[in-house]
Amino acid sequence: MSFKTIFIASALAASSFVTAAVLPRQSSSNGPTCEDKNPLDKIRYTATSKKQFEVICGADYYGSDLGGVQWPGSFEGCLELCDTTAGCEAVSWTGACYLKSGVPSLDEKASHVWTAKKNPAPTCDGSDNSNGAVIPTASGEFEVICGKDYGGNDLDATDSKDFADCINICAANADCVDVSFNYGRCYLKNALGSLSDNDGVWTAKRVGSTAAPSVPTPEVSETLSCVDNKYDTKTRGNFTIQCGNDHGGADIGAISGTFEECIDTCNANSECQAVSWVWGTCYMKNAINDGQTGVSHVWGAARTSALPSATVAQPETTPSSPTKSVDTPEPAVETPSTPSVDATATAEPSNSVPSMVATIELGDATLVPTN
Repeated sequence: MSFKTIFIASALAASSFVTAAVLPRQSSSNGPTCEDKNPLDKIRYTATSKKQFEVICGADYYGSDLGGVQWPGSFEGCLELCDTTAGCEAVSWTGACYLKSGVPSLDEKASHVWTAKKNPAPTCDGSDNSNGAVIPTASGEFEVICGKDYGGNDLDATDSKDFADCINICAANADCVDVSFNYGRCYLKNALGSLSDNDGVWTAKRVGSTAAPSVPTPEVSETLSCVDNKYDTKTRGNFTIQCGNDHGGADIGAISGTFEECIDTCNANSECQAVSWVWGTCYMKNAINDGQTGVSHVWGAARTSALPSATVAQPETTPSSPTKSVDTPEPAVETPSTPSVDATATAEPSNSVPSMVATIELGDATLVPTN
C-alpha cells in the first residue's frame, strides 16, 4: 500500500473516531438522554431498583474506573449496569460505558461525555425530581413522595439543613417510619396516617412501613404543622391554623423562630391577634384583616376568640358628675340637722318627699372631691 493510501485511510479512521466521540447518542428512545441539552444541564434517572442517578451533560467524572470498558448498548443500559454492579458509584458514557468506584473530580469541559453519579441528594423541586426514588441511609431505605403528607402521628420536630438531613434524622430513630419536610422543618412520624395532597411538603417513608392501625395511638406531641389545622397552646390560649392564609397589614413586629414559637410569642402579647409565618420569620398582627388565601408558603394563625384590637380600642369615658350617693361626706361639709317628724301625723307623699330629697342632697353644700 502506498504512503498516500495509508495516510488517507488513517485520516478517515481518525475522523470516524472523533465523530463517534463528540456525538454520543442514546440508542433507546425511552431512556435518559443529553441530546438537545446544553453543556452541564442536569437530569435525573430512576433505575429499575428505584435508586436514582443525577446525569450531567457534557461533563466527565474523570478517573476511578471500575474494571474495563463495557458495551451495554445505551446510556440507560450503562446506568442500569452501574446500579447492579457492587461498588459502582458513577459512570461516564461516550458510546462506551465506564463504571466508576467513586465520584472523582468533575471535568466540566468534556463535551463528548455524558456522566452520572448514583444517589444524589433527594429533592422535590421541579418536575425532574426524586419522586418515587429510594434513598439509602445507614439504617434502611426511604421512598420519596413529593407533594403529599401522612397526617398526624407526630413523634418529634426539629430543624434540618436539607431533605437528606431530615431523612437521616428519621433513620437514626428506631421509632420513626416517615418524615414530612417543609422549608427547613423536619417532622418525624411514628406511624403512617392518611395520605393527603400538600404541595409544600416533601415526604419520605421507610421502605416496608405499613399504614397506621385503625385505632391510632393518641398524639401527645404539641408539634405544629399545617396539616393538623389546629394548634392548642393549652394554658397559653387557642389559635386556629390557617394554612396558606396571609392576613394583610396590621403588622406590629417580626421575630425569627419556629411556627410554634411564633404563635406562643403572639399569645403572650395582648395586642397580637394573628400571625403570618414565612420560612422562619414571624409577622405579628394586631387585627385579623382579610388577606390572601392559597399562598402555600405562608402559614397563618388567628386567635379563636380575638382580643379587642389595640388599633380600635377607645378610652373609657369619665362621668361628668357623680351618679351614686355619697356614703361619707368630706370633713369640710357640715351635714344639716334633720327636721323632727311628728309620728302621729299622717304623711302626705306629695308634700313630704320634696323636703326629704332636699335634705339628702345636702342643700347648697359644696362637695370637695377626694384625691
